[in-house]
Amino acid sequence: LNRYSNEPDNEPLRLTTEMLIVTLLDSEPDHGLSHALAAEFYMLQDDYTKAIELLHQTVHYMPQNEAAWRQLVQNYYIKGLHEDVIHYGEKANEQVPDDAFIHFFVGSAYFLLDNHTTAVKWLESASELPARSLFRSIILGTMGDIYATIDEWSKAVDAYESALEMNPENDVVLNNYAYYLSEREEQLDKAREMAVKALELSPDNAAFLDTMGWIYFKLEEYEKAHRYIRKSLETGDASAEVMEHMGDVYDKLGEPDKALYWWKKALDKDEERDHLKERLHIN
Repeated sequence: LNRYSNEPDNEPLRLTTEMLIVTLLDSEPDHGLSHALAAEFYMLQDDYTKAIELLHQTVHYMPQNEAAWRQLVQNYYIKGLHEDVIHYGEKANEQVPDDAFIHFFVGSAYFLLDNHTTAVKWLESASELPARSLFRSIILGTMGDIYATIDEWSKAVDAYESALEMNPENDVVLNNYAYYLSEREEQLDKAREMAVKALELSPDNAAFLDTMGWIYFKLEEYEKAHRYIRKSLETGDASAEVMEHMGDVYDKLGEPDKALYWWKKALDKDEERDHLKERLHIN
């Protein structure tokens, strides 16, 4: 399994490892570590459904196995099953309390379900628990996102600044902090510096390219805004917000037909963008 983790494209090695894993499970079906090893094998192949099944067996036989609980909660998060993240994260907290990793994922799941009050409680708890500085930066950055979302801006700034002290190259924090500054039309030069650094770290990230474009939009440099937002769209990973931003850029460039085209595409992708209906003259 260790060799396969280092040689994931080695098909003969994969088949041999799988054979050994199946044999181990057949011979030791009640042994928690057998299921843990098998779960690790399937996670290497991004088969999170199978990994979850095996991790449930692991924590059944080894309820104090902190690593297995972490992996179980993370796998549910990867699959976007946020209610399951919360359910099993809270169960994990009963068996292995005060784990920063588990608290982080439960808090993040509550955030994605728009339960901001509970999300803050779990993430504040995570930030106070022992963890490595790189992970603490991720926790604090997520707290910054929540505080920015609920318009507690001074707390958001404190969280973002602390996150960057922990890891000055946290590209997600650099981008999100820059984006919220642009939305607030504050410290746009600082926002641009952070966005540039985020793009140096992740040059093909659609969200980061959009942030750079949106900062230029706020600076009224519409040609530069168009260039970056177009690059974001060309990645194929652009959100409805990026499409809306492209419409806004074309509107400022005096091309109303193209603006309407992109606003329509944004609304088609995200029907909850009701404010676009007025621009599109839709009842």
